[in-house]
Amino acid sequence: MRSAMAASWWTVALLALPAPADSLVERLGHEPGARLLILHGDDLGMCRAANEAARLAFASSAMNSGSAMVPCPWFGELASWWGEQEEPPDLGLHLTLTSEWRHYRWGPVLPVEQVPGLVDPDGFLWRDVSEVTANATAAEVKAEIRAQITRARRFGLEPTHLDSHMGTLFARPDFFLAYIEVAAEEGIVPFIPRLDGVLREQLEELGILGAARVMMAGIEARGFPLIDTLFSTEGSSYEERKEHLLEIVRGLRPGVTEVILHPSTATDELAHITNSHRARSDDLRLMSDPDLAAAIEEEGIVLVTWREIARAWKGDGPMIMAHRGGAALEDENTLAAFERAAELRVDFVECDPRATADGEFVLMHDASVDRTTDGTGLVAELTLEQVRALRTRGGHPVPTLRELLAFASGRRLGVYLDLKEPSVETVQALLALVDEARMARRVVLGVWRADLARWVKEHRPRVATMVSWPLPAATFEVAAEMGASWVGVPTGQAVPAIIDLAHEAGLQVVTLPLNDRGLLVEKAAAGLDVLQTDDPRLADALR
Repeated sequence: MRSAMAASWWTVALLALPAPADSLVERLGHEPGARLLILHGDDLGMCRAANEAARLAFASSAMNSGSAMVPCPWFGELASWWGEQEEPPDLGLHLTLTSEWRHYRWGPVLPVEQVPGLVDPDGFLWRDVSEVTANATAAEVKAEIRAQITRARRFGLEPTHLDSHMGTLFARPDFFLAYIEVAAEEGIVPFIPRLDGVLREQLEELGILGAARVMMAGIEARGFPLIDTLFSTEGSSYEERKEHLLEIVRGLRPGVTEVILHPSTATDELAHITNSHRARSDDLRLMSDPDLAAAIEEEGIVLVTWREIARAWKGDGPMIMAHRGGAALEDENTLAAFERAAELRVDFVECDPRATADGEFVLMHDASVDRTTDGTGLVAELTLEQVRALRTRGGHPVPTLRELLAFASGRRLGVYLDLKEPSVETVQALLALVDEARMARRVVLGVWRADLARWVKEHRPRVATMVSWPLPAATFEVAAEMGASWVGVPTGQAVPAIIDLAHEAGLQVVTLPLNDRGLLVEKAAAGLDVLQTDDPRLADALR
């Protein structure tokens, strides 16, 4: 009764919000009558055959999106491959609360004792959705799906979207609310279909179609994008499945449609996992069938990705970066400050790594520890043990860069490293720690020097760098040629004309910290990409 009352209250609150002015098609930049299509590969990461299919399909087929099963044994290999790609494919998380196969099983990400209602007597996730709904609590579901997101990020994968394996998260209203709440809190767009087709029939059978309609209206009012139509392929042979897929494509209605397939390579392993192995290998063939590509082109259908939908959902507002972790929140460059900044949902934290006498990186803005701690001396002349014995004015220990990266790796949080003594050797040492934390795609290096920006571009092209403008005799085009992603501009020069020039060169613009709410609003309106501030609370009005 309590969860039902909570769900009812939450739905009423959602219904009080204004509905989005434009359809999802229009928010994606298309005319209202356009037909948009997502060809989505489910169950990636489930086994090696699924991973091999992902590599093949993303490289040379019409498949343009997919989602991965984090609890499965082969997820790590998929995440590693994703991180190695120059342009990572559109990959979300197939949030997994069931383990359906006879002999190939997996358990939850969390320890069993933390989510006992999610596991069967053998310690695996339940085989069937009905068993999950009969035994699990919404709190367990919420904790587990959040843990799956955290694990994905710790493996270096930042998911473009979330969806639900076997639809478990749509099977109970409180499960669905947990799904939506986690998606909103983590800043990841969730797959939500309109009540049409198969989903409508399932909800009608469960006797909750009416309640689901009310809830979906509230969800859309909150601004969550809804997929207009959902299909999966059917047929007992390749020819039948192909004909069904072509019928779907040729009969697409205006709006956004997702077609779900389960691609895998044909292997002995897969045949021993599931009796659907032939259909799964057929799905891989279907993605590459020239008749599919021809039908998409002939019908004037536009392929879209969840990455594009996520951008439309989040909008084009500036990123918020907490300077020194948010120096107005807690002592600067401390884990306490970084934690507060993360609670405020900043996009980046800025920090100042310096090497100790024994080569460990600690976070300290000044060359000496005198201003911010109860000690004296230069960081470069103190050992890690000596620095760790110090306390900041508020009683906090001085953190290491390794600790900050570990903290950020499981969160939707980027890290800007402001190099105080930039050199190739320093960059190499820092990147070793970044790689250890699998944070290469979520770190920006403030290298300042042109030669270092070029070195990073040559040796680590997937790592973003920032340089300062104006560089000696440099233009924004030169900064971009160096491989820089961000450019630092003096606050007074961060005006629309200058920012537009940087954007034309493909650069994102940041200034020194802005600690006045009015100035933050002004620079956001001017087009500044990264709003750096000591107090992220000042940016609330921009979210």
